[in-house]
Amino acid sequence: MNQHQQTDSHYIKQLVATADTHAIEAKEDIFNEQGTKLISAGTRIDDGYYQKIIRHKLVKPIDVSLGIEHGVTVDGISCMILDNPANDDIIGFLLKAFRDNTLPSRTIRHIRLSGPLSVKLTVTQEREPRKFIHSLQVALAALYIGYCEQLEEEALTLLMTAGLFHDLGEMHIDPRISDRSTALSPELRRQIYAHPVIAYLIIKECPEYPADVSQAVLEHHERLDGSGYPRGVKGEQISLFGRVLAVADLIVAMLSRSSNRDYLATSMKLNTGKYDKTLLQHVLALFKNSEASKVEPENKPQDQTAELWSKLAHLLVRIPLTQSEVTPEEKAAQAFIEEHTQTLRQIISSAGINPDNIDETVKQLMETTEETSELHSMAFESLYRIHELLNETRRRWPSLFIKEENRTSTTPLSDWLLLCEERLEFLIASEH
Repeated sequence: MNQHQQTDSHYIKQLVATADTHAIEAKEDIFNEQGTKLISAGTRIDDGYYQKIIRHKLVKPIDVSLGIEHGVTVDGISCMILDNPANDDIIGFLLKAFRDNTLPSRTIRHIRLSGPLSVKLTVTQEREPRKFIHSLQVALAALYIGYCEQLEEEALTLLMTAGLFHDLGEMHIDPRISDRSTALSPELRRQIYAHPVIAYLIIKECPEYPADVSQAVLEHHERLDGSGYPRGVKGEQISLFGRVLAVADLIVAMLSRSSNRDYLATSMKLNTGKYDKTLLQHVLALFKNSEASKVEPENKPQDQTAELWSKLAHLLVRIPLTQSEVTPEEKAAQAFIEEHTQTLRQIISSAGINPDNIDETVKQLMETTEETSELHSMAFESLYRIHELLNETRRRWPSLFIKEENRTSTTPLSDWLLLCEERLEFLIASEH
């Protein structure tokens, strides 16, 4: 049985809670794997059924057997995007980018929304409204990129569908992950890395959607340089739809932080090598030509900017070589880290900052200008890149992050990794 077919306590809890505002009814008898009928057709589902459902493995995924009153529909999605009743800045920004302003409505009209996925989207909208809006934002961003790539309208519909579903797996993981005050344990990290796989398995079981959709959802956290997850594939191993969805997610993330053109352009430069260059050019053109990009940059105090660069200088030092025998795991991890930090050093160098003498170079630059916004943005995004690199290193080689008191022996590489994490604690809020 596939993972998503097994009863999932996190999702079931959200599902039965949704019954407080939406009538949910069993469309058919619901059986467990042993053939015992648990719920009869026509039964209204409420939170009293939570324990009864989670104790059993069901013959079918629970959403297949349910109907939900006033659930998410294609017409509802069209209204949420085109009329933008939430007055969402990112949706508004993206809608203005289409030269053919009828394309979004034409594309949305052709989206197919299966019953089970309508249930999931309704639960998401009701219980995690920010996640639901995010899915609309990414769907619209994916449509824009596909439009710039001059894809056929059928392909655009599939791209938008993939954007709509890309984070459905998050409804099946511990909701504490969304709480920025929650420290991420190894188990919670594993759940984060699993969410694209969960969504992939859910969509794959729906015959309405071709493999392009589920594959793109699986790959939306993969990166061209191999630093992504869940499989760590790279380059052409990632499908076109997967690459588009990754850039669409990036657009939304960048716009969530700032709509200033200089900041966005700096962020794009620092993501060179991770994302498809052609697709990034469409993003840069979008930011360059938009009204939103004319927002004046916010200059940060010079001491704050200098502090960020100082943190970066400490993190870009060469990893200390282990004097004792190096294990294959340490060797692989060190090669992975050095490959990606070297790329970052080259990007910083191309911006006129000496990565081997960051403090002095930045000091000289700040003496010649009062505009620190671009310097501040580059430092913050560079630190975030290292933060992501550490997360991926932890995912691949978790034993290297065991604290000293719990280790039988100490290694310079493990000490260095743990020290880097401590220095980047201020970015933890950005991780969720």
